[in-house]
Amino acid sequence: MGMPGGSDGEFSSKDVFRVLFLCLAWYSLSSGGNIIVKVLLNDFPYPMTVVMVQLLSIWVYLQPVLRFWRIPPIDTVRVPWRYYFTMIFPLACGKFITAVSAHVSLWRITVSYAHTGKMSSLCCVPVSSSS
Repeated sequence: MGMPGGSDGEFSSKDVFRVLFLCLAWYSLSSGGNIIVKVLLNDFPYPMTVVMVQLLSIWVYLQPVLRFWRIPPIDTVRVPWRYYFTMIFPLACGKFITAVSAHVSLWRITVSYAHTGKMSSLCCVPVSSSS
């Protein structure tokens, strides 16, 4: 399996644009989502329900987005049940707990600094990957 830009490791300008667009879209949608969640939690103070709906919507909308971006499906792989219980289930629980914690902090804190953390990660990823 080769690099996206070809066998020589070079990336095309289309690949670079696609990654930059995905980063900017992720940041914009995530920041907008945080604002919507903050407003929603002021009227509907049930962060666990909001998180469950949010995670379910990610699962539902992922397939159309992957098809739109022409990302090929992964071949069906048989995964042992032990792997689900030792890796997938703990990761899913961790994701749920961190999402609920983030929503509670967005709900309870008057001024949210979540965007500052997102911007720092957006700036640090290209810098760290260039070395």
